[in-house]
Amino acid sequence: MSEIFSPKQRYELWLRIELTVSEGWAELGEIPGSVLERLRQARVDPDHIARLEERVGHDVVAFLDSLADSIGGEDARYLHRGLTSSDVLDTALALQLVQAADILLKDVDRLSSVIRRRAVEERGTLMAGRTHGIHAEPLSFGFVLAGWLGGFWSGMEKTTFFLMIAAIARWPLALVHRNPIRAALLSYLFLLVLAVYDLWSTRKVHRATLWAGAFLIFVQQVRIPIGKTAAWHAFASWAQSLAR
Repeated sequence: MSEIFSPKQRYELWLRIELTVSEGWAELGEIPGSVLERLRQARVDPDHIARLEERVGHDVVAFLDSLADSIGGEDARYLHRGLTSSDVLDTALALQLVQAADILLKDVDRLSSVIRRRAVEERGTLMAGRTHGIHAEPLSFGFVLAGWLGGFWSGMEKTTFFLMIAAIARWPLALVHRNPIRAALLSYLFLLVLAVYDLWSTRKVHRATLWAGAFLIFVQQVRIPIGKTAAWHAFASWAQSLAR
């Protein structure tokens, strides 16, 4: 997990994004093939980038300057064509979140398998129920484990759900790319699929799906008009100035 969010891995993802975009420009004939081959030879140097960032005060500028030093400025001018810093940063973050979620979900899946097995094995193991620190009606340890299992499933649903916007908004499809309304509609479709899965697997829509879905719809409906106001732009500019 620490490797996924390390500076080196972040810069490697930035380079991967830059090269992917450059390959697209090459297919359109905007970048010579020989230049593309030299761009692929670029290497990231986290220490060099950190030193440059101290001087220029901008992480992406420092990153691009470092790449230019590694391959030569003449070829490096083809990098970052048609991109903004957010295109690179947001896409890389989405990739990091997916990689991190894969680790978490695999670990939770393995743990859930153990708890599921133990819940069946301990279904007849009696134990004292507890309420406010005193014994309550007896129950089985298997029942307690089954409750834990439900919590794990709920957490897995939430993790998968909250990754949707980050992944969908950066899909390289003309239908949704840089179009928040269409991206939101597509996320609603995923929400519908999740609700159908709940009905199929548990015969009811899980409350995590209901609350998370309602929250997503509310945020999507509010953020678009708010994002167009002068007050929001003033706040965003102020926040960016603090980050720099």
